[in-house]
Amino acid sequence: ERNVTAGRIGYGDPVANTVEFSMMRATDDPNSIAGAESTLTLTPEGNTVYSMRAQGVLLKRHLRAQIETALSKYDRDRRADAPSVDGHAVGLQLFHETSLSRFGAKVEYLNGGFMTLGNSGITGDRVDLGVDARVQLLQGKLALGGVAGLRNDGVSTALAAETRRRNYGLNGSWQPDPRFGTDVQMSVYENESDAADSLLNLHGIPGQVVI
Repeated sequence: ERNVTAGRIGYGDPVANTVEFSMMRATDDPNSIAGAESTLTLTPEGNTVYSMRAQGVLLKRHLRAQIETALSKYDRDRRADAPSVDGHAVGLQLFHETSLSRFGAKVEYLNGGFMTLGNSGITGDRVDLGVDARVQLLQGKLALGGVAGLRNDGVSTALAAETRRRNYGLNGSWQPDPRFGTDVQMSVYENESDAADSLLNLHGIPGQVVI
């Protein structure tokens, strides 16, 4: 049984300049979990996360910047007399938009101590980079776009080997007439995991083309 309390307060225009603060507190009921003595047994956990998000718009609303930072205080076993584990995360996104084009970039970092409501047995630390762009040509009849991303999971190698993920994609659409058009998408994903005590080195490059 998990009890969750959360709240959020903010000020500003959602499509312009804003700032907001959020808080979430999640605790497990110790009486809802069996008391077997084992390191594999579920424990009553607790986690408190504080976050702040701000957005600013510049250049006649063509440039938008968003920054978010968060702090978590995680308790693996509420019954144990042990200090909580502190973690932090930060993310930044930039977008430049016009009526015919869009360019965006993001960077995100979560350190090894940051915990969410997901599986606490899986390390959440990562570095994530990404860019995307889209442009319309021929009076909007032709649209071209692309995405590229780099993500490293388990960068602290505290619980598992580091995994590197790369993705690239191109897409285009052509619609010369409202009753006729076509879309083309191509994407490639590359995954590579380092070897660990119980895992071999893994490397794969799947891809797909959709028309």
